[in-house]
Amino acid sequence: MARRICLQAGHANCQYNSIVALRKSTGASNEMSFNVDIRNKVAAELRARGFEVVTTDANANDDKNITKTDFDLFLAIHYDADVYRVGGGFVDTPDPSVDSANSESLRIAKHLADEYFSNTKIVNHPERSNLKTKFYYMWKFLTSKTPCVIIECGVGMHVPDDHQVLHFMRPVVVMGIVAGICAAFDVPYQQTTPIDPCAETRAGLAKFQEAYQNAKVELEKKDKKLAKISESLTTLQTMLSDLITLTISK
Repeated sequence: MARRICLQAGHANCQYNSIVALRKSTGASNEMSFNVDIRNKVAAELRARGFEVVTTDANANDDKNITKTDFDLFLAIHYDADVYRVGGGFVDTPDPSVDSANSESLRIAKHLADEYFSNTKIVNHPERSNLKTKFYYMWKFLTSKTPCVIIECGVGMHVPDDHQVLHFMRPVVVMGIVAGICAAFDVPYQQTTPIDPCAETRAGLAKFQEAYQNAKVELEKKDKKLAKISESLTTLQTMLSDLITLTISK
C-alpha cells in the first residue's frame, strides 16, 4: 500500500483562513512563492517514487479532506526570515501534548534532517526549535494517527549562502526533502532526472543578460535622441550669437 503524504505550502492563501489571526501571516519576504514551488516539485518527485501525495496550503485546517484523513506524514514547508543574522534551518516536530504520533514524528524528522542538511549544505540549527513550531496551528487539526513535521529550509533572504541555495539551487532543496522522506519510509531513492544545481542560476543569468541587452539598446536610442537635441541646441546657440552680433553692429 502506497504511503500517503500531505505537503503544506506554509502561508499560501492565508488571507482566506477561518482563523482571523492567521490572515496576515504572510511569512518572510518571498517565502510563500518558495513554499508553493518546493511543495509542488517535492510532490512530483514523491509521486514518481510511488507515494500518494496530497498538496495543501495554509487553509488545510479548513479542509475536511485533510483534517479527517490519516496520513503517514504531514509536512509543513517554510523558510525563515533573517532574524538570526546567520543562515541555517531546522526540522521540528510538535510538542507531545499536541501529537499522539510523536514517536513516529521524531523518527521521520531525524531522517529528513539528516538528508536535507547533508544534501543542501545548509547548516542545521535544531536549537531554533520554538513555541511557534512546537505548537504550529495545524497540529491540533490533524488526526491522532498522523505524524507531523515542519521544516524551516533555511534563511530565505539576505544571508548569501542560504539565499543562493534556496533561490538558485532549488533542485538540491527538493532532492534533500525527497531523499529524507524516502529514507524514513525505506523507499529506494534514485534520481528520476539528473540534478543540475546551477540550472536555475543559468536561467536567471540568461534573463538578466537579455534584460541588460534590451536596456542597452534603449539607452543607445536615448543617446541618439540626446545627441540630436544637443546638435539642435548648438545650432540655435550659433544662430542666437550671430543675431546678437548683427544687432550690435547695427
